[in-house]
Amino acid sequence: MAMIPPSVPITDFTHHRHAVLNFLYTLLSSDHFGKREVPVEHQRAALLLFLCMVEFTSPLPPFMFRDWCTPDLAAESVWIAFEDGAWAPIDTFDDPPDLVYRLIIRLVIHFPLVVNGALEYATAKRLFDRLVEKLHYSHNNLSNSYSVTQVLEMFITGLSSSKSESQITRNFLGYLHEPDVLFAVCAFLVGGGSSKALHDLVRLCPNDPAWPVCLQKLREYEYRPAG
Repeated sequence: MAMIPPSVPITDFTHHRHAVLNFLYTLLSSDHFGKREVPVEHQRAALLLFLCMVEFTSPLPPFMFRDWCTPDLAAESVWIAFEDGAWAPIDTFDDPPDLVYRLIIRLVIHFPLVVNGALEYATAKRLFDRLVEKLHYSHNNLSNSYSVTQVLEMFITGLSSSKSESQITRNFLGYLHEPDVLFAVCAFLVGGGSSKALHDLVRLCPNDPAWPVCLQKLREYEYRPAG
């Protein structure tokens, strides 16, 4: 007959979780992370584990009660998630690596903490140029781009709910409303059935001069079903 192990007090579980969070936070905050010398897959795995533990640990350890997501950590998190373009594979029928997809889901949950870092990164690195290129190779089939839709919804919903009027926000909106970028973003939102995000996007800058051309191109675009 199998022995039933003694129960572990919940306080011990909390203590162990806090110890792991402390270790991961120290690792993510170190000079070794956010650097190209460290394989991005390793960085993503560590960041994903950290964000999952933050989500499912209550209470958080004392050192994380306030302002634990520093601007440097926010910028680093965004870099780790998006740097190599794996979030939007150019091939129409390729899915992003599972690790990338799971990390994106976690970033959606924690986006209010990294919004400024994400907007600044997207503008500086021209993040959505990837979608302009992907659109060119999509053969009008955008229905297999769920991860792309998730990323776009994350940015648009996060921005529309933010009260920030910073230069970072203005720069991002300027980039987002470049004609080619705006059309690619809208095309993927329509292809993914993200009507709410599309409406939120329109409300950001409804009078931007890029909209009439974008809407005309959307009317002329022929979406092809998957398969």
